[in-house]
Amino acid sequence: MAAAAAPYRLRRTDGGTEWRRRELFRSSIQTIPPARPVRALWLVSTIVIAVLIAVLTLSPNPHLPRNDIHLDKLAHMAAFFGLVFPTAALWPRVTAWIGLAAVLYGGAIEVIQPYTGRSAEFADLLADGIGVGLGIVSAPRCAG
Repeated sequence: MAAAAAPYRLRRTDGGTEWRRRELFRSSIQTIPPARPVRALWLVSTIVIAVLIAVLTLSPNPHLPRNDIHLDKLAHMAAFFGLVFPTAALWPRVTAWIGLAAVLYGGAIEVIQPYTGRSAEFADLLADGIGVGLGIVSAPRCAG
C-alpha cells in the first residue's frame, strides 16, 4: 500500500497544471493575515447591539407617554445606526448586504411585536431604515 502524498506534491498527470493549482492554493493560505482584535471587538459589539435591540423592542411595553413619539423614532434610528456602523466600516464591500439584513431584522421585529404586547408601526421600520442608511453612509468616512 503506497503512502499518501502531501497535498502539494501531486503527480503531474496533465502537464503540471494540478501541481501549480495546489502550490497557488498553498501559498494563498500562508498569506492570509491573522484576525485583528479590533475586528473581533467590533463584530462582538454588533452582535451585542443586535441582542439589545431585540430585548428592548420585544419586551412588554413600558407605557411610554404618547407625546414622546419623536424620542421613540430617534431611538430606533440610533439603535440601527449603531447596529450597522461597525460592520459597514470594517467591510465596505458588503454594505448593501449589511443594510438589507438590518432592514429585514427591523421588519421581523415589527412583525413579532404584536405577539409580545407591543404595537407594530411602519414609522418604526422607516426610522430603522433611516438609521441603517446613515450608518452605511457615515461608516466609510469614519473608517478612513
